[in-house]
Amino acid sequence: MTITGANDSGIRLDSTSTTLENIMITDNESSSYGGGIYARYSNLTLNNATISNNTAVIRGGGMDLLFSPITLENGIIDNNTSKNGGGINTWGSDSEAAEIILTNVIISNNFAEAQDNDDGSQSGGYGGGIYNRSSFIFSDVIITGNIATRQGGGAIFDWTGGSLTNVVVSDNIAVEDDGGGIFSFWSNLFLENVT
Repeated sequence: MTITGANDSGIRLDSTSTTLENIMITDNESSSYGGGIYARYSNLTLNNATISNNTAVIRGGGMDLLFSPITLENGIIDNNTSKNGGGINTWGSDSEAAEIILTNVIISNNFAEAQDNDDGSQSGGYGGGIYNRSSFIFSDVIITGNIATRQGGGAIFDWTGGSLTNVVVSDNIAVEDDGGGIFSFWSNLFLENVT
């Protein structure tokens, strides 16, 4: 199944549970959150999913997950753009249970692009591949080729905790600030075989 060409997120979920398999979500946009997928207070399971070439103005070019646990297995998050969380943006709770579970996933070529404000300042530009504020387990994940104008070219972990096992972080860029690969802010990360 392919979902394409939507101008108010490819998929919008609110207070529901959904399982999707063998799906491509591409070339969708949002004027606010979640170009490919916007989920609010929902549970999402994805298997064999490609989320690519989506755009959201504020956050979550590929996916924006607000208090919405996700299990993604065998996925590609590629070439999505937003102000924050170019590929994925999450905002979770204080739960100790893992809310973001990624297994055999490639997060590549996503862009968190700072935007000009009317007063001449800029906002955004954080978390090219993923901006994560949820507890997490990443296994067999590749984070590569992502760009953030400011911090966290590959990923930002913000006030969260979780594990990264068999993860490759390569060729990501934070143009103006810190954390070309990973930027961790008040987070507890367990790393095993991370390169």
